[in-house]
Amino acid sequence: MKLESLITKYGDMLFVIDEAYYEFCGKSVAYLLPTMQNLIITRTFSKAFGLASFRIGYCLSSVQNIAALNLLRNAKNITHLSQVAAIAALKDKEYMESYVKEVVLAREFFINALDSMREFKLYPYFFEKELLLRVNERIMERVRYHQKMGHTIAIVSGGFEIYIRIFAKHFGIQYVVAVSLESSEGVLSGNMAGIHTMEHRKLYKLSQTLDLSM
Repeated sequence: MKLESLITKYGDMLFVIDEAYYEFCGKSVAYLLPTMQNLIITRTFSKAFGLASFRIGYCLSSVQNIAALNLLRNAKNITHLSQVAAIAALKDKEYMESYVKEVVLAREFFINALDSMREFKLYPYFFEKELLLRVNERIMERVRYHQKMGHTIAIVSGGFEIYIRIFAKHFGIQYVVAVSLESSEGVLSGNMAGIHTMEHRKLYKLSQTLDLSM
């Protein structure tokens, strides 16, 4: 895990991880706390517990870190009403868990509804769940090397530009030569715009994007 490696490598640096949406995603780095003295995890009652106006939360860390925080914090930094509300919320975790399930279901419904619209597709979602997981790390090492050297990098593909452009932006690659799709007022027609980028036409389209005379 990259985060674990960073926390271990920089042991003299304090890492503060915000887990405000922990209840919704179920992912946490709390398992690192027994071995990582330079880690503090912050959580809130504002999201899953619905107590946004009460301005209350909590943190997880080592005994030493908590003791240090107690020396710094104002003993009156939380109102009595906020404390009562937080305690009541913790005593009714079933209600919170039921609310979280409703939100997760609503999120999935919303995503599916957007995906069903011709004029709006969640391409970043597809990128994160599909494309990014299939990246060849050895190739990306070469890309980073050439970027460091200041070389011009272009992705030339017979695939659809609309997907590849997201990939290129994520990795800081400026040029993309791929198949463009026709669109009108934000709606994709499904037809190809211009020529494809198969075989010898890749070089032709690349020459239209970059100066290859050097």
